[in-house]
This record gives sequence, C-alpha cells and structure tokens, in this order.
Amino acid sequence: MALAKNLKIRLMVVTSFALVGCELAQNNIAITKAPSTASATVIKVNPIAAKPGDVVQVSGDNFSEAKQLKVKFALSNSQISDVPLAIVDRQNASFVMPEGVGLGLRDVKLIEGTGNEVASFSLVANQTSNTLPIFIGEASDICSDKQYIDRNGDTQTGTKNCAGTTPSSAIATQAAVATGSENDDAVTTVTLTPGSNSVFSSVVVNLGAQFQKSNICAGKTIFGRLGTAYCSLTFGSRGHRDPGNTTERNIPSVATDDDGMDGSVTRPDTSGISSCGSTQATIEARIASCNLTWDGGVLGKTGEGKWSLVTKLNGKEVWRDERTGMLWSDNLGDFNWCQASGNTENTGDGDCSAGAESGLQPAVPVSVCSEGTGLNSDGYDDQKGNMRKAVSATAPSVIWRLPTRMDYFQGYANGMGYVLPSFEGEFWTATLVSIYRGWAFRFGAYTVGAAGLGLSNNTRDLLSKVRCVGR
Repeated sequence: MALAKNLKIRLMVVTSFALVGCELAQNNIAITKAPSTASATVIKVNPIAAKPGDVVQVSGDNFSEAKQLKVKFALSNSQISDVPLAIVDRQNASFVMPEGVGLGLRDVKLIEGTGNEVASFSLVANQTSNTLPIFIGEASDICSDKQYIDRNGDTQTGTKNCAGTTPSSAIATQAAVATGSENDDAVTTVTLTPGSNSVFSSVVVNLGAQFQKSNICAGKTIFGRLGTAYCSLTFGSRGHRDPGNTTERNIPSVATDDDGMDGSVTRPDTSGISSCGSTQATIEARIASCNLTWDGGVLGKTGEGKWSLVTKLNGKEVWRDERTGMLWSDNLGDFNWCQASGNTENTGDGDCSAGAESGLQPAVPVSVCSEGTGLNSDGYDDQKGNMRKAVSATAPSVIWRLPTRMDYFQGYANGMGYVLPSFEGEFWTATLVSIYRGWAFRFGAYTVGAAGLGLSNNTRDLLSKVRCVGR
C-alpha cells in the first residue's frame, strides 16, 4: 500500500514511473492531454480581404480535428460548399478562399461536423479581375469622381465634392514664363498637366537671376538657356598660354610670355558707351544694359577670368569679377587711410578719431568706401554707379568697403589690370602692417596701362588713391 501510494504521487508529478521487480524505474510514457470539449472560438483572421485561392489564417482557441470544423459563407442562393478548416494546433488553423464568393463584405460562420455554428467573423471578398477599391463606408466619404465596390459587392460612385468650387478659367495647360532680362532665351512655356482635383488659377515661372546666362557655364544649357560664363575655376596652374588657347607652356617663350603691355592682350573698349547700367534696379539688369564683357580665359595670357561692365556713368565705370562676384568701383581720388577705410580709432600710432589733432578725420568722419552711422560717405556716387547700401527703384543695394591686400591679389590674378580704368598709381588696402600698425599696405600699378604689379606700405596719414570693392 505504501509503495502504491508513492507511485500514485509520482505519477501526478511531471514524470511517470513503472514497477520493475520491487523497485521503481522511470520510463518514457507520454501523457497526452485530451481534446477540449469547449466550443471553438475565433479571435482574428489574416488577411481580412482575400480573393479565390488565397490562404486565410485563423487564430482562436479550441481547434481540433475531432470537431471536423468547416467554414460556411452566409450567402443567399449560394452553391458554395463548406470549406474544411485545416488545423495547425489548438489555437491556429487556415482555409483556402473558395470561388464564387463574389465581391464585398461577407459574413462567415465556423461550424462543427454536427452542423452546429460555434463562431462567426467577417471577411472582405475580392476578385483577381477587380480593379476598384472595396470600401465599407458611405458614399459621402468618397470623392465624386471615384468609383468603388460597396459592402454588398455593387459598383458605386462617391458623392463627396473634393474639388471645391472651381471656376471654368481655373484649369490651364500652359503657363507663361515671366518676362525680363533675367529670363532672356529661357523656355517660353511650361506645360502643366493637372490631375483630378488639381486647382490653380495661374502659374508664372520666373527663373530668377540665379539662372542668368552669365551664371551658367558656357556650353551648358539650363531650362533652354545657353550659358556664357567662364567656369574654369582651377587656380592651381596659371602657366603662360597664347590668347584663346588653353594649352600652357612649361617653358616660357621670350617672344610672347610677358605682361601684355605691348598690346598683345586685348582690353575692353568702353569708348563707344556714353552711359549704361545707371538706372536698373538689379545688377543683372545693369550688366544686360551695358552688354560688355571681357573674357580672360580667351583674351588673357595666364588663365584670367571673366569681367562684366555693370555701370558707366559720367565717365566712371563699375565692373564685376565673375569669378568672385565682387564689384570694383572706379578710382575715387586721393585720401589718407583713415578716410579711405572709414576707420575712427585712436590707437596711439595714428589717430583716426573724429576731429582729432592729427587731422586725419574731420569732426564728421569721412568714409570713402563704407557706409555707417555717423560717417560721411557722400560725394562718391558716380564712381560706385550710384549704388549704395539702401536699395532704391533705380539701384540695387551694394555694401562697399576698402579692398584688402588679398582682394587686390585675387583681382589682379583674374585680370583686373587689363579691365579696370584709372589704375595707375598706388591704392590703399584695408590690410595693416603687422609689425607697425601705423602703416598700411598699398597696391601699386607703376606702369601706364595698369598691367604692372607692386605692393608697398606707408604711414596711414599719406595720401594715396582709393578704389572700393562691393557685394
């Protein structure tokens, strides 16, 4: 009795035992749980829409082969046979979507072999040949230009006004491109193909100044506009070459490789222009008005850049260096460094403060190039093309300053000496001498024609020529 009791207790635990002789021995007897007698339930189906031949996964509980479960579609006058439910395990099963279910929302029942209904769910029936969406909601939720299949499988048209009130003139197929100098030679129309519900009253495509021909590399086309800009930005090598030729010489030629002062470099000729670019509100419009460029990539001897005449007014010229985009004014005359730059500091090595005993600045300080509060910048407008910091109806906004030493170096490398007028003499730079700040650098062109190059420094009270750079 004690042994039997002990055996019974051990059988109630996970492992089973058998009696061998007078001892207990473990064996491999498996204990199988009896099928549940509870009714099957359905929690979810996947996918929720299926067409004939698709496998539909069913999740729930109490599935078993013993119950002979089948799927029954609740259709009137339907000849569809019940579909067997393939059992995977107690909680998972599947069936294949049969032919003949039609379109729309379908009520599906799960029945046992006895015919008893034990669960139900809904499934959207679709067909391979159907190209319309199946929508279970109301027609008022679908746009009036859309068709759909309703819950009953019928084709319907929505009733919702998705376009709003569209005037008869609102739909266009072409839009004009805005006119103006910045749009010259661009495409003249843009074709628009409005889809359903697209509404527009007018469309104007303005390419803007960034697509000016002078901003597009020569030989390149953007929006139908052929560029004219010289785009060689390789500054690593500036070897001598013949004008119009990009092949450099590694060994200089005594006969040709000079500073171009002998006339072998063609300079821009503005003598035939009395006035240009003096009333336009944009730089691009002014350049278009003057219509004169100098291309150092073609005319220069050492890979110079391209320059555009911006303004000629009362004999004074403003040019733009197309490589840097900087504007260069004409010669404004002779001034000390304080007045040329607009500086008003007293550093002990040259007093630029207003009304100081040094006399470098008057009581109202002069600033030939830069505009600023309390500074007098009047009287120098012709040399700057009447372009000031403040924009006007006839002039763009330009911020002027005294060029640095490097501005002059860069400009000279780009061909400034062949382009800018009134270039002879020494011009102040904004750059001071580091070891003695009472001195500043000057950029000098010592030969008539302005092709020579020199750099000197002198005390800031000295009178030297002034030219401004703007942006």
